[in-house]
Amino acid sequence: MKKLIMLLFPVAIAIQSCDKVEGPYGEGGVPAPDNSVTINTGTITGSILDYSVVGATESDTSFLEAKWFYLESGDTSYAAIIFEWNGVKSDSLELSVSPAGPVHFDDTLSIAAGSPYGTLIFHYIADIGATATGTGTVIVTVATNQAARTVLLVDFTGQQCIYCPRGARKATELENLYGEQLIGIAVHAGSFAIPATSGNMYTYDFRTPEATQLATELGVQSYPNGSINFKKVNNNILQLYPAWGSAIANLLQLPPHADITITNSYDETARQLTTTIKTDFIKSLTGNFNLAVYLIEDNIVNWQKDADAIPVDNPNYVHRHVFRKSFNGLYEGEFIAASPAQNSSVEKQYSLTLSNEYNDDHCEVVAFVFYENTMEVVQAARMKIGN
Repeated sequence: MKKLIMLLFPVAIAIQSCDKVEGPYGEGGVPAPDNSVTINTGTITGSILDYSVVGATESDTSFLEAKWFYLESGDTSYAAIIFEWNGVKSDSLELSVSPAGPVHFDDTLSIAAGSPYGTLIFHYIADIGATATGTGTVIVTVATNQAARTVLLVDFTGQQCIYCPRGARKATELENLYGEQLIGIAVHAGSFAIPATSGNMYTYDFRTPEATQLATELGVQSYPNGSINFKKVNNNILQLYPAWGSAIANLLQLPPHADITITNSYDETARQLTTTIKTDFIKSLTGNFNLAVYLIEDNIVNWQKDADAIPVDNPNYVHRHVFRKSFNGLYEGEFIAASPAQNSSVEKQYSLTLSNEYNDDHCEVVAFVFYENTMEVVQAARMKIGN
């Protein structure tokens, strides 16, 4: 899906400094390899790399300004630098080193300038070692219709898990905050998802072979539990719901490495769905990559235990983003690329017939590309199956 982002083209630098020291960041008509720019002027070197803008609502050309300071006192060097973009300053970067010498910065910065500019994110690396105070500017161009990073939240749940609605409510809260940049999938698996065999409560079976396999592969034992992009945090792919927000925020500060476009064709009479998934690799990547394509259904009303409801047995609970089926294998999808080159593309097409128990008005296709060896997601996208 196409979204808003920015392209940063460092084309000219205007410097003002009492000591005529140039700014510790990039210049040049064309960005250097790997989306970075570099300047080296003797004692000051620097790079800006992996830059992006998230949430911009219109095109814009602005200036990113840097102000820095360096001082040697005895056997200690001290340096500070701060960036400003569209009237908003970044956090101040301050470091000291002993014995005295160049001060090395290696930081990811985020400047939220608000509407219509969005949030500027970039990685800044510099060695400052010249006694000086200086300022400099670099042109930032915001352009529309470029890719933005989208994060996948997988929530492992079960309708007889009394605390699982807390995870679901956290997922909804985060989706409301991040909009189209966050995709949620509810995976019903494990002992809490086993349906009742008698009575009229909890008899519906939300489970699928794909969901069971995924939960087993990740070793899910406690609920609610979840994973953000299947990325390991403290050597664990699974995270409890209070940690989801910070994990998502950290990932959304990174630029996208791929873009996914989903095109659906649906025959309502035959309930036949064909989906075409195009993956565009924005930069060169190393490793093998898989594509997984899932069908999810939203707004299913059915029983759910809820510790925060009275009574705890709720027959009208709304289940969100339920994992229904995989288009291409079980949870792992299929291999699509080995060390893809920058600007390379892969297109795949899949078909399935929707079960009559699914409400096609509430069904979506979710596609995501991930590293085959670690499962970490590179990019995700979703699209409703009809208009």
